[in-house]
Amino acid sequence: MDMNDKRAAYLKAIMDTKGFNPRSLSLKVGSNPTLVRDIILRNTNSPTSKTWDKLASALGVPASELLNAQPETGTIIPEVTHLLGQLDPSIQEQIVPQLKGLLAAQQVQKEE
Repeated sequence: MDMNDKRAAYLKAIMDTKGFNPRSLSLKVGSNPTLVRDIILRNTNSPTSKTWDKLASALGVPASELLNAQPETGTIIPEVTHLLGQLDPSIQEQIVPQLKGLLAAQQVQKEE
């Protein structure tokens, strides 16, 4: 898998976590409706840095994250969100109380 394949896959994962489909993201950045689909399917040449900047801005992530096809150091939210999205909804519901418990425990530790 070359870097453009990795970028396309990472873009798709971020879009999924942020609730975008290819058309909605393309329109949000003011481009033709098939731009993002073409990037993901590799039906286009490598997008310009300006295009990556627009996509990153629309997704609320640093452009370097999209270009490197990985979360910025210390930022795992997109990866975790992507993984959670792959779980059955009933399992997702079971995880929520566990996450809330972890947050509560963290708060207690900070207060000590």
